[in-house]
Amino acid sequence: MQFKVGDFVVHPVYGVGDIVKIEEKRFSEIGARLYYEIALPRSTIWVPVEAQATVGLRLVTAKSDLDQYRDLLKSPPVPLNNDQPQRHTGQSLETRFIPGDV
Repeated sequence: MQFKVGDFVVHPVYGVGDIVKIEEKRFSEIGARLYYEIALPRSTIWVPVEAQATVGLRLVTAKSDLDQYRDLLKSPPVPLNNDQPQRHTGQSLETRFIPGDV
């Protein structure tokens, strides 16, 4: 997914920021690459455009989706399977969090 200037994104380490520029930068002898310049509350970071998926950069969750997540969190808990190895055969939380599916 290609982001554009003005998009609010979530970086898994630095949090929410605003893409203020997409520019070509040269940080090494390898050559110039395109970077997202992301303004955060206390700093600015640059994320390579081609590495956005690897880094885990994603759009901020839309307000319309928040009600769905709020309802899920308010719902009664689902009992866990007593067979612990069988629980781990399903999709783990870590694999769901990294791509931003939750």
